Amino acid sequence: MHKSIKIHIFAATQQTPIDIRFTMIEKTSKDIERTYYSIREVSRMLDLPMSTLRYWEQVFDCLRPHTNEAKTRFYTKEDVELIKKIKYLRQEQHMTLPAVEAHLKVSSEADYRYLIAQDLKKIRDELAELRAMM
Repeated sequence: MHKSIKIHIFAATQQTPIDIRFTMIEKTSKDIERTYYSIREVSRMLDLPMSTLRYWEQVFDCLRPHTNEAKTRFYTKEDVELIKKIKYLRQEQHMTLPAVEAHLKVSSEADYRYLIAQDLKKIRDELAELRAMM
């Protein structure tokens, strides 16, 4: 939603006002890009127990969320994408943890398959929604 605000400014040297127009854009929570996510948020987003996320941090060298002095974990968007990939390889491809780790090390093909699988899942969900509307 856009709101326009008009402000009249009187300069000390001018008798006529100077009109300045600002456009304010209201952002919803969906529009705001997050930089970091807590372990609880990631757990809820990906439907994974927090204990699994903590365990995967021990197993996978590439998964290292930022921590503060209180040892609170902060996951980036890249961390979340990596966790999605690990979840996909574990649950959809039925890979063991060592196999997932080895696969992530040579992951260009895995990235491609993962992206295709994500796209197909979105299409499947959209088709299910359309079917439900009929």
